[in-house]
Amino acid sequence: NASLAMMYERAPASAYGTVSALWNIGYDGGMGVGGAAFGVAAAHSGFPAAFALTAVVILLALPLARRS
Repeated sequence: NASLAMMYERAPASAYGTVSALWNIGYDGGMGVGGAAFGVAAAHSGFPAAFALTAVVILLALPLARRS
């Protein structure tokens, strides 16, 4: 994954364990929170609206991802 590789580039070798743990917490937490949030959105507004909302969130996050 590019984000994990970028984190390793920016950290000293002595911090690789911390980098790995933080990346996995972020990845797994994001999958859990994202899945739950999508489920709530789909339950309240239907799947088409939930997918549209997901697309909007991704588009809003793109500038942050491209910044690095």
